[in-house]
Amino acid sequence: MTKVQLKNVRKAFGSITAIDNIDLLVGSGEFVALLGPSGCGKTTILRMIAGLEHPTSGVILFNGDDVSQTPVQARNVGLVPQRFALFPHMTVEKNIAFGLRVRGYPKTDIREKLDEMLDIVQLRPLRDRFPAQLSGGQMQRVAIARTLITKPSLLMMDEPFSSLDTGLRGEMRRFVHDLQQRLAITTIFVTHDQAEALEVADRVAVILNGRLAQFDPPEMLYARPRSIKVADFMGISNILRGRIKEQNRVETAIGTFCVEEQAEFADGESVHLALRPEAIDIIGAPEDTAHQAIPGTIAARNFLGASVCYTVLCGETPVLVSEPTRRLLNVDSAVWLGIAPDSIWLMPGTDEQEH
Repeated sequence: MTKVQLKNVRKAFGSITAIDNIDLLVGSGEFVALLGPSGCGKTTILRMIAGLEHPTSGVILFNGDDVSQTPVQARNVGLVPQRFALFPHMTVEKNIAFGLRVRGYPKTDIREKLDEMLDIVQLRPLRDRFPAQLSGGQMQRVAIARTLITKPSLLMMDEPFSSLDTGLRGEMRRFVHDLQQRLAITTIFVTHDQAEALEVADRVAVILNGRLAQFDPPEMLYARPRSIKVADFMGISNILRGRIKEQNRVETAIGTFCVEEQAEFADGESVHLALRPEAIDIIGAPEDTAHQAIPGTIAARNFLGASVCYTVLCGETPVLVSEPTRRLLNVDSAVWLGIAPDSIWLMPGTDEQEH
């Protein structure tokens, strides 16, 4: 297994800086997702780690050894491309075994490794089929197996599910996660899909405008964004401006909130509050909750099947609230919003902070 470290890595294409001085450490056997919008630089990072691009400055280390200028064929990495890139004239087993054949492995070794890999990716019954006879998910498994059969010390995947339909994407996410856990291979996974990154990765590196904005476990990234840019990208729809009134009280346009104390903010400091819609309760009256309550009026209702999303006007400020579809409240209903102190997360008052 390989530990990967980027130290102050910068990549420029002419006058354009694609990656701006990124520091990143991927532990041995860890599954890390590089998450960000299109054009943010995440694929460039992947290509530099693979050796397909070289950093303009900074170093890339594998297990402490500098591989910044090492050619791709000497890095023992496996890359699953965005497109399957299967050979249409070859069967499943010949596609998978291709890397071993070009390396000159004996036929008996190839057969043994091929049978093992077909079992791992659950494709033994399809070994004699051609790519045109496979579903999208089956073709993706062939592409993964072809990469893994050469025993790379590092597996990299570049938007591997982008061409699959929604149901198949979920199935393949679970398959890849379970496979990575079984093989314990260091894996770096590029995606622009927040749900995908949160589901499969041990840690998620959010890349925005060529910079590392946050690198944390999924649950931390989801609940504790470090900046308004990360919160916005992760889909936190309720972001309020506020000011620290006391150590654990914040004044906003819709009321004063008690929050869990966050020592990095001082009295009088401007902040942003992140409130996830599913962390807010719609209650009948203030006494229905032990938490603080804010009055409002339901302005809109959006039925989503398993859940329903309400837009609640608190004064002139719209607040989105999501709850399971156990009831349907009417538009124009007066309600109270129950908000627990530990469901509120504070961020700097400016949106320039990135880590």
